[in-house]
Amino acid sequence: MDEVPLSFDIPPTRTVDVQGASSIPINTTVNKRTSFTAVLCCAANGLKWPPMLIFKRKTLPKENFPKGVEIRANENGWMNEQIMLSWLQTIWRKRKNSFFRPKAFLIMDSMKSHVSENVKNALKSASAKIAIIPGGLTKNCNL
Repeated sequence: MDEVPLSFDIPPTRTVDVQGASSIPINTTVNKRTSFTAVLCCAANGLKWPPMLIFKRKTLPKENFPKGVEIRANENGWMNEQIMLSWLQTIWRKRKNSFFRPKAFLIMDSMKSHVSENVKNALKSASAKIAIIPGGLTKNCNL
């Protein structure tokens, strides 16, 4: 399980036009600094679990999202302990066959919200084992 920061608008870094043009229009949206976080997870067998989106705002967006996508919001737009506990309740505990095979193994990075005592206790009560990837090493994992 990991989080991926995403932006609504990614301005281009290159332009293409006729040589000698005095100006080149670039179309962007007004959402240049607006971002959100996607929380993604998959099982060892390749099964993808429902995503969670965390928006950088105080209230939940009123838009209609696809069924199965969990939506959260906070002022920072990233995972915190409260949202992590919510992810455990709405995604982790409802995964396929979790009732019949409660023992599981969850691999996460060392983000503060992943390693809090409340999160560890919630995973322990769900009979889960956890592995924490040391900071800065997630990109080096070849699972």
